[in-house]
Amino acid sequence: MNIKSYITFLSRNKVYTAINVFGLSVSLMFVMLIGVYVWQEYSVDRQHSKAERIYTLGIDMGGDDRVIGVSRQVAPYLKSRYPEIEMTCGVARDETLIYINDYQLVKKYGLYVDSTFFQMFDFPLVKGDRQSVLRGKDDCVVTEDLARQLFGDSDPIGKHLKLGYYDKVLKVTGVMKEMENSSLQKADFVCRFEHVSNESLVKGLNNAVGSDLYVLAKPNTDFGAKAADITQYFKEFFWIYQLEDMEAKAIVLPFSEQYFTEIRDCNRHTSRGSLKLVKMLFASCLVVLLFAVFNYINLTVAQSGRRSREMAMRRLLGSHRSGIVRRLMSESIMLCLFSLALSLLFAAAFAPFFSQLLETKLLLAEALTPLSIGGLLLFALLLGAAAGVFPAVVISRAEPIEVVRGTFAHHTRMVFSRVFIVLQNVITIVMIAVALTMSLQMHHIISAPMGFNKDNVVVIGNRGDSIQASTFCKEVEKLACVKLVSASMGTPSDGGNNSTMTLDSKKTVSLQLLFGDRNFLEIYGLKPKKENTDGSNIKLYVTEQTLREMGNELHELRWTSILGDKSANINSHACGVLNDFHIHNIEEATHPMLIFIVDKIKYPWNFSVLITGNPIESLDQIKNIYKKVYNFDMPDEYPFIDQQISAYYTESIRLSHIVSLFAAMALLVSLLGLVAMSTYFIQQRQKEIAVRKVFGSSSSQVCRKLIRTFLAYVAIAFIIAIPVIWYLMSDWLSQFSYRITLSPLIFLAAGAVCFLISLLSTIIQSWVAANENPIKHIKDN
Repeated sequence: MNIKSYITFLSRNKVYTAINVFGLSVSLMFVMLIGVYVWQEYSVDRQHSKAERIYTLGIDMGGDDRVIGVSRQVAPYLKSRYPEIEMTCGVARDETLIYINDYQLVKKYGLYVDSTFFQMFDFPLVKGDRQSVLRGKDDCVVTEDLARQLFGDSDPIGKHLKLGYYDKVLKVTGVMKEMENSSLQKADFVCRFEHVSNESLVKGLNNAVGSDLYVLAKPNTDFGAKAADITQYFKEFFWIYQLEDMEAKAIVLPFSEQYFTEIRDCNRHTSRGSLKLVKMLFASCLVVLLFAVFNYINLTVAQSGRRSREMAMRRLLGSHRSGIVRRLMSESIMLCLFSLALSLLFAAAFAPFFSQLLETKLLLAEALTPLSIGGLLLFALLLGAAAGVFPAVVISRAEPIEVVRGTFAHHTRMVFSRVFIVLQNVITIVMIAVALTMSLQMHHIISAPMGFNKDNVVVIGNRGDSIQASTFCKEVEKLACVKLVSASMGTPSDGGNNSTMTLDSKKTVSLQLLFGDRNFLEIYGLKPKKENTDGSNIKLYVTEQTLREMGNELHELRWTSILGDKSANINSHACGVLNDFHIHNIEEATHPMLIFIVDKIKYPWNFSVLITGNPIESLDQIKNIYKKVYNFDMPDEYPFIDQQISAYYTESIRLSHIVSLFAAMALLVSLLGLVAMSTYFIQQRQKEIAVRKVFGSSSSQVCRKLIRTFLAYVAIAFIIAIPVIWYLMSDWLSQFSYRITLSPLIFLAAGAVCFLISLLSTIIQSWVAANENPIKHIKDN
């Protein structure tokens, strides 16, 4: 095929070429990257050959309180009762400190498991025997990255891994690849469960949901059907199932459903995917792709009139109609293939940005298999053929004499294109409104009053002994940027520790316990409404909800604490009542709270620091002291308490950002579509414009008439979009107990943005058409 004339045509119509190629390339890039994300999400945990036989246990405590997690100590009970079980494996994940070069402490994550871990799960081992790699109590498996950090290029097998403040030494017996594509949270090393720092996870049944327990069922058995029987069995010995006012039920979840389940993982040992998000992204991809295809076809059709004379001359010189069709289709396919190649470059360039937005590493190179590349090439061929066949058929059907006389343009119609542009504007307005509503709602709940002070408070985890903790507090207090420092066991943000207690009336109450020193209440702005002092060095404060649920007066507060199969009577008098406050986030209901204030917390879990001045500079000074005292860097993941609160809405914030990206993409596609439609529409009406000008219409009058035509599409789209926005956002906002109202300003803002985009995309072409010399088009007749 001689493409010289086509290249000449493209070079003379640079705006058309740029819009067509850029619009299609960007749309294909977007579809490609989201397609890789959807493929990766659906492939999570698929690498495990026994995935369909693995189950994990949880507990349904009534209402919406369902969690994955159980005491690892129930494993022998289950194995003795159910012969269907082939093996079990307890799993817990925790951060710890390890020594690098025998002196430098660094934070790493350990996975604490039973010896059956690598027999049940198919995480690839680079070195070591899967059947025996964790046979010894002190055996451990490290990742390739950690092996390089610890031992360089030398063979790590047989060498030792020294844990920091636990003063334990593990023997490296295997090396594994990074834990990619898994619902289990990534870890830097895997060792036996006996080394977990929380002793309650390995002794007795005290911690009811502290670990994850996986069960591998024998082939051709349905262990999930045992949930009801397990519930009855647990009532014989498991204390949480024996509580009279809690009808606890066992959950047996197939491992293949773990990643997309909506059941909460209270231990955060596993990660969760959002099936709703995946489906929404996939559907949005299809919409973007559909818009891109139609915009490409519309713009190609819009430019067909400019090539009609060339094709007519070819017909007059002897070319057949079928040859004209093949030529135009071939040219369109060539342009699509070029756009596809450009989209691959765009995808490679923007993959890191999308990875950050979607909070996962997009494996673009792995997704480009021969099958997927073949699919992309087939799509480009089909799109090119579809985009070329319509204008080719229209042009080839016209008589060459009609084209030469200039009457060809009057035979084409654009009813479908008008409907499409209205639909495109509807979706654009809806996307803008959805993005705006989500952003406003996220800001609303993150900035909501929690009932305690969260401004300028830094929370730091303690990773040392009592001497280091005391030294750190004293050194930080000396900083000019620090107002107060408090050592505590828990904060109002994390809720401290949960304890289920039985009152004298036999009523069970779930309480949150916090322990802090004398500065604790002042830092968080917790002021007692009424207070009694008895001179005791331990002061107990309760919230109003605590009194309501216990049904006791302030001076009569007593309870019995349940400690697994043991009970301990704890008698205490509350000396003050505090207002109720939320823990974790504003959406979580308030809990009964007990706050103990003592002179000194010997082994604090964390420190709360109230700072003044520049928060970044203050944080840097605190980090320097932390490094000096503990000899390793302070973890900087959400150091400010307002960041910790925001972290609870990570998924919703991410969804808001993704929707905003879709809204921007919809605006871009809409802009390109309007350019295509305005080009086509104005070409169709050039003679009408010329006649109007001959009969006295001014250029501004003609321009206004053309612009009003396109803005009418936006007005129609806005009317259609209003009920759609109302339905979608009312349903989405209903999941939040603390939410904004769906203001009319949101609708107006979305419509105004789309109106402005439409105005900008049509005003230039309308002005050019209105100011052209009318003789240029009238003489064609």
